[in-house]
Amino acid sequence: MKLKVITSISALLLSSFLANAEVFKIGGYTFDDANVVQKATIVEGPLNLRDFSSGTFARYNEGYIDVPSQKVNLYRNFDHSKSIGRLLGRRSKSGLSRHITLPQAADILPAANIHRSTIELTWLDHGLQNRDGADFVIYEVATWEGFAVSVRKAGSSEFSAPRYQFASQVDKLHGINAVAFELTDFGIPDGATIAAIRIRNLFNGKARAGSDRVDHESGQGKLVYPTDPNYNNAFPIRTKAGGPEFTPELLGADIVYAVALHDIVPIQIEGAQVSK
Repeated sequence: MKLKVITSISALLLSSFLANAEVFKIGGYTFDDANVVQKATIVEGPLNLRDFSSGTFARYNEGYIDVPSQKVNLYRNFDHSKSIGRLLGRRSKSGLSRHITLPQAADILPAANIHRSTIELTWLDHGLQNRDGADFVIYEVATWEGFAVSVRKAGSSEFSAPRYQFASQVDKLHGINAVAFELTDFGIPDGATIAAIRIRNLFNGKARAGSDRVDHESGQGKLVYPTDPNYNNAFPIRTKAGGPEFTPELLGADIVYAVALHDIVPIQIEGAQVSK
């Protein structure tokens, strides 16, 4: 017998959110904001990550700016409170989205190539199934700065091996880089559900502990760390296909938003409660 576990409070909050959800297109991907992540937690590294306002993210739709006859901003109801910085409790006097910045080269604590930092994202009592095509997208602000992503299958306590991927799209109107992920690439079977996503910073060749590498010559793929047995056969991480490594100044990824590209579903765990 399968047991659907949804607390009355979180179910009420989510149902209210679903009732007011809207559809948006950013970075080439169309999504319903009912499927945005609902909770963010720093689970590794210092808690004092910097956060900044993302002034152009989800401010306007293209027609509102480019077409003189367009009188209505279709993004006026975008819920900026679900941006990653604000989910982490960072305030926004302007009401705009805020991004959270992974360790930067210019900072002493935490600092790029020295401190590891990981942010965990969930949909509370809901999860995301593996379906055909891209399953979720993560938006990173301004100049492209890479990051690693891993996922946790519902009912499991273990996260997948982390992956690094090139930016899928660049959206100048919203000032972001979109990175779309397919759950199959993380080893998640078709139809299976994940409960959480983790985002972790990268190290480059200047790190004393050794650079992060990947398992594919293209410069993207599953991460290989210096302590892994196949490290010497791994490949440098590239900014893009045929591109260089990230410089230390480009390791502080600015994560602003993460959303599923199809509808999230209640997590059903056989005979057990959902881990939030």
